[in-house]
Amino acid sequence: MILDSVPALIFYKDTESRIIRANKTLANALK
Repeated sequence: MILDSVPALIFYKDTESRIIRANKTLANALK
């Protein structure tokens, strides 16, 4: 997926501020 090949932290939140999609860079940063 294109989002996973970008070094930037990318994520989407829903209307209740919950992260609903994140790329691998963000997932690794939050570990």
